[in-house]
Amino acid sequence: MQNAEDSGVLSMRHIRVLIVDDDKKIRRLYYLGVRNGSLFKRRSCEDGRCAIETYERFRPDIVVLDIVMPDMTGYEVLQHIRQQCGDTKTTIVMATSVADLDTINNCLRLGIQGYIVKPFNHREIADKVIEYYKASDPIRAELAQQYLEELRKP
Repeated sequence: MQNAEDSGVLSMRHIRVLIVDDDKKIRRLYYLGVRNGSLFKRRSCEDGRCAIETYERFRPDIVVLDIVMPDMTGYEVLQHIRQQCGDTKTTIVMATSVADLDTINNCLRLGIQGYIVKPFNHREIADKVIEYYKASDPIRAELAQQYLEELRKP
């Protein structure tokens, strides 16, 4: 049986993930689920201003955004990326406890690929992120999913 390293999955470029959440405990859950390593290269921020600066330097493939944050909301970060930066390709996933239809619809109008309602299981977060990434890059997403499955085999 082929392992992930033999299959060539590791030769693919890291999937760059930017995680933005003001809650340190929630960021820790992301760290457990979306680990830096062979598959992901991860950066995190605790506020929207840091998110925009990091987005511009890091150029993530995926941004996971909390909505309710002090100073600058995730919704404002989403607007900045989509409208000011003109980026319609980066996968953006809103991750929040806010689940009202108006908020979800506003985020959808700005072109999000996914919406995760908190609380979430850290063991499932990598799968969800990759699932939403499929719309942007189906081949890399499939390779990433195969790699995750290989890692989970006993």
